[in-house]
Amino acid sequence: MLALARFQYLARADDAWLSRIDSLLPPDQVSTDSWTREKRMIKGKNELAVHIDIDLTPYVSGIHDAADTRGVEVIAVQGPARSVKTVAAENIALKRWDNGPHGDMLWYMQSADDVDDYMEERGEWMLENHEGVAERVDRTYKRQSRRRKRIGESMARWLPASKQTTRGKGAPFIVGDEIDAWQRRILSALPGLLRNRQREFGSAALLYLASHPDAGPTLGISNIISQGVQHLWWWCCIHCGKPSSPAAEASIRMNWNVPALMPMIAGVDKSDALDFVQKEAKLICPHCQGAISGYERLAMSRETGAWVQPGEMMTGPKTVEGIHRVEEIMGFIIHAFQAPFVDLGKAAREWVAAQIDFDNTGDDNALKEVSVKTLGEVFAGASEDSRIEDWETISKRMKSGDSYLMGQVPDGVDFL
Repeated sequence: MLALARFQYLARADDAWLSRIDSLLPPDQVSTDSWTREKRMIKGKNELAVHIDIDLTPYVSGIHDAADTRGVEVIAVQGPARSVKTVAAENIALKRWDNGPHGDMLWYMQSADDVDDYMEERGEWMLENHEGVAERVDRTYKRQSRRRKRIGESMARWLPASKQTTRGKGAPFIVGDEIDAWQRRILSALPGLLRNRQREFGSAALLYLASHPDAGPTLGISNIISQGVQHLWWWCCIHCGKPSSPAAEASIRMNWNVPALMPMIAGVDKSDALDFVQKEAKLICPHCQGAISGYERLAMSRETGAWVQPGEMMTGPKTVEGIHRVEEIMGFIIHAFQAPFVDLGKAAREWVAAQIDFDNTGDDNALKEVSVKTLGEVFAGASEDSRIEDWETISKRMKSGDSYLMGQVPDGVDFL
């Protein structure tokens, strides 16, 4: 009351207008993808800033384009570690701070420690090494901290995801990073919980969610993608030119030869067996059975790859036919086979080591970790009862006399 009586809160209207002019200016017509190609910097050797090579991850362009598409309110990205899920969110944020649309940002992570680690390892460096953004960071802002930055007239905050932090705060751009590791009571309310924080911003609002699929098919990132338009990465075989996808969800999948290598290492010393698998791991074309090395898959992805929606089909290198839909939720599934920073041989070694551990102990925790974190696949379980067997095993069992005709149910069976 004393402050009001002393006129301490009076200010000139034109000063208030000028202080907010930044947010009122229309954004420059610069796409997120072109901004990233021209201006995005990443840490190189000795932490020197180097331009990002977006052609290493050609699939990220589709995510950038979705962020610039009118009518898209949620972008959901599922993938393994080191697949640029977080980098894509950073690209969108940096472009907005540099070129617009201007506005506040909320970035949520699993815990306070995760937030601090991210800002210490990447966040602070990112802000300091992009000239157009660095010069807009207000160093005189009294509440400036590691987790709170004023960039121009926009407020950017990095927060742990909790019941308190996800309520009562709003921003036109919100990021939820590694959401499948969040508290279940928060995760089960997504994406509605965070979208409600953006209602007042209308078409300027964008929610970006990314994660490994730890929570399975009915919760978390996989569930959110199922509510919108699912995008799978497809490419054309370097041998026969026919299309397929590395995604486990695809109708025609290019898988690896690792299961076929397992019988070859039976009875072999574990260390030697893992060395063999790491050396021999290849992708196998489902059409011509041609083998594709870890290096060749990257060239194949760069030269022929494209995102394909349900109802579309790949007809040639980078050529997709069908009706392309734009909906509120656009989901993208990245598999380790298409991620350049995932070594195919090392991933195979991890998977086989986990499979051997499961066979010996019955504990599928390690196998789930590899499937979810390393490969980016939804883990459906690895128990003997749920394991899918190959067709030869099933065929032999059918001829053994223990099979039943359609409509017959064995005595004692209550449920099928």
